[in-house]
Amino acid sequence: MAAAESSHGTFYLYFSSKESLFESLVAEVADDLQELIDDLPPIGDTARGRAALREWLARFSELYGRYGAIIRTWTETELFGDRTGQRGNEALGGMAAAMTENIRIPKRSGLDPAVASLALMTLVERVNYYTTTGQLQATPDEVLDTLVDVIDAAVFG
Repeated sequence: MAAAESSHGTFYLYFSSKESLFESLVAEVADDLQELIDDLPPIGDTARGRAALREWLARFSELYGRYGAIIRTWTETELFGDRTGQRGNEALGGMAAAMTENIRIPKRSGLDPAVASLALMTLVERVNYYTTTGQLQATPDEVLDTLVDVIDAAVFG
C-alpha cells in the first residue's frame, strides 16, 4: 500500500481482495497483449519482413518489461486451473496462433507451423523473462537482433 501511496480503505473501494486486483491486472495485460497480437503483420523472408518482425518483437519486449511480473505470475497460476491463469494462458496461446498465421514458414522447411510457432513464442517469452529478471545481461538491441536472427535462421534457413 505504501508503494501505491494508498490506504487499505482506498484499496478496498476499488478491489474486494488481492485476487480481485490480480484479476484486474491480468485483464489489462491480456487486452494489451491481444492488441499486440492483432498487430502482428505477415512476416516473410525479406528485409521488410525482418524489419517488421523486429519492430513487433520490440513492442513485445516493451510490454513484457512493463508486465513481466504479472505474466510470470499468471503462468504459474494457470497450472492450478485458476480462471485468471487460464486467461493469461489463452493470451499467450493467441500469440502462438498469430505467429502460426503470420509467419510464412516455407513448405519445403518440413516444419509443422503450429509446433514451430509455439517454439518461437516460448523462445521470445523466455528471452524476455531472462532479460527483465536480470539473468541475461544484454542491451535491448542485442536481444532484438538475436531474436530476429534466430527466428530468421530457424524458419527461413
